[in-house]
Amino acid sequence: MDYIVTKKGLKRAVELAGGKPGYVVKIAYYKIGSSAGFQPDDTMLDVQGVTLHKGVPIECVPVGDGRAQFTLFMDETIGTWQFGNIGLFLEDDTFYAIAAFKRPQWKIAFPDKDYNRVRLTLTSVLSQGQAKVSLTPPTLVLGSLWEL
Repeated sequence: MDYIVTKKGLKRAVELAGGKPGYVVKIAYYKIGSSAGFQPDDTMLDVQGVTLHKGVPIECVPVGDGRAQFTLFMDETIGTWQFGNIGLFLEDDTFYAIAAFKRPQWKIAFPDKDYNRVRLTLTSVLSQGQAKVSLTPPTLVLGSLWEL
């Protein structure tokens, strides 16, 4: 599943790059939205449905050639709900990218146990005015696997 980079997100990323080669987009935070089963488009301004969670990436690692890997993490205290989309935001609150799942996915909270931790790794690429974000399938600890 790939993210759709929004028009505003691409425009802002190009502005921030200022023509510098190897610029890495910095994701300031992400949101989890409730809606699933829709086709994201590049004119969207926010996650779809109810915002269920907002978090900050736990890691940002430049990996060269204008690419960066971001790690999003939801621990066992987050949930219980079904969600369907994930949005990425830049430091100035520009909605950078969105991805939607075909079907709702569960995130169940187990506050007293080490269950259902979700780690997402995303790679962002900005090269010659083109931008793309791809999602590596999530790593789970004793949870259910998502359908991408």
